[in-house]
Amino acid sequence: MKIQGVVLAGGRSTRFGSDKAHAKIGSISLAQKAINLLKDINLNPLLVSNNDQDFSYLSCPVVVDQIPNQGPLGGLQTALTLTDADAVLVLVCDMPGVTNELLNHLLEEHHFSQLLTHFAFGREMEQPFPGIYDKKLLDLVNQQLNQGRRSMKALSEQVQSKKIVQLDQNFDCFVNVNTQEDWNKKNE
Repeated sequence: MKIQGVVLAGGRSTRFGSDKAHAKIGSISLAQKAINLLKDINLNPLLVSNNDQDFSYLSCPVVVDQIPNQGPLGGLQTALTLTDADAVLVLVCDMPGVTNELLNHLLEEHHFSQLLTHFAFGREMEQPFPGIYDKKLLDLVNQQLNQGRRSMKALSEQVQSKKIVQLDQNFDCFVNVNTQEDWNKKNE
């Protein structure tokens, strides 16, 4: 089974005040950090953005959402449409706590018969990212977008063949950087 790495860098960053994808931890941007994680586990990365930002400093292909303003589900739709792989492992660039170990664990838990594999903390705390999404989900993603439903949770609820990997620790890796306050805490 061929899996391609994908980084979603399409948020509007309204609460953050500037584009989070270009925010730096030390000398590296959040987008580059996510790209490096995928390269470290031997996945060819693709970055999906919501606009024509300059990501020329990244050493990977960059594409713009095919259907604008649809949030992460729109980014997933673009990735599934463009990939020639069987599935995509999707990261978002604003979760700097994600590690290679976590991604390797996700890959180990995934089976080719599953259309979706991602993490959860208990029943109500599913985490859509990082997640592995089979290309066979493209029709369902398109159907959901055509109905004006942009929820990743709603997508997961519709998928029967999935694996939800239960975690009971390491919550920090799932913390999103949404505001300058979040950013300052991550950089302390």
